[in-house]
Amino acid sequence: MADHTITVDSVTYSRLAALAAHRGRTIAELLTDFVRSAKPNNARLTPEELEAQREYIREHLVPDYGPADTEAGERMLRDLIAGRLTHIGGGPRFGSQP
Repeated sequence: MADHTITVDSVTYSRLAALAAHRGRTIAELLTDFVRSAKPNNARLTPEELEAQREYIREHLVPDYGPADTEAGERMLRDLIAGRLTHIGGGPRFGSQP
């Protein structure tokens, strides 16, 4: 495989170096690992990945997060894409339209 060079600012380089060192990797290895594990923006998550996200939300953000919250979030995203959502607010979760 051919080597290539990328240019980043000094702050980004320092952050990459720190992350790589923390993981016992080089910057090149860190970026290679990331690229190999990252999904394209439009790739669907596996059921396991979705459940891991839900568990993270329950553990760190909303302890009683459940299916109704998932549906509300999906509805909000659909409304946003369709231009029906003009603001977020008013409700305890995800908001409501006036």
